[in-house]
Amino acid sequence: MSLRISPTKLHLFVWHKSLGMLILALLALRLLWRLSSKAPELPWDAAVGARRGAASHFLLYVLMIALPVTGG
Repeated sequence: MSLRISPTKLHLFVWHKSLGMLILALLALRLLWRLSSKAPELPWDAAVGARRGAASHFLLYVLMIALPVTGG
């Protein structure tokens, strides 16, 4: 990895940062939408795997926030 700054590297950095900010803004809209509408309830006879999958949505939201914030 070269530490020299080139116009191409600066151009790619600006694009990377812009896309990260766009993703973060879209995520904020998604979270507002998700908080304003209630999710449908799972049926009582749903499989354990389906219940675990539904509970893992919280982790997915954490990861969706962490990626743009950390620049990953």
